[in-house]
Amino acid sequence: MIEIRYTPPNEISIVGTVQELQAVQAGILHIATMSGSTLPYRVTARTAGSPAPYTHWLAELIVALSAGAIKVSVIDTSSLMISGAADKLDVFASFWSFAPDAVPHTHTHHEYFEGNSCIEPDSLPVVIEVK
Repeated sequence: MIEIRYTPPNEISIVGTVQELQAVQAGILHIATMSGSTLPYRVTARTAGSPAPYTHWLAELIVALSAGAIKVSVIDTSSLMISGAADKLDVFASFWSFAPDAVPHTHTHHEYFEGNSCIEPDSLPVVIEVK
């Protein structure tokens, strides 16, 4: 089960085994191919124990198809929402791709930088890491 840790306003870490991260990647790619669907892809996350060094656990990851660039946001300090157009979700899914033999702490950073048309400027930065 993936783990999503959060410290407001903008520190987010998603951690999972390579297999767990690949499963999320497959779900994101599936949503990206569902051009007429309004149903989001949902993943329940682990919330047991301490989220330290972060302050909160987020209990759910929600990925939804929408218009425009990728936007990452937190809903009610309980869920991580990721939305974007199909072609942008396809790019976002690549951040979840890790080699089967990736060592723990291998990670990617998904964050906006000036001139990036794939990510909304107010999107929260995310670190996706192998457990």
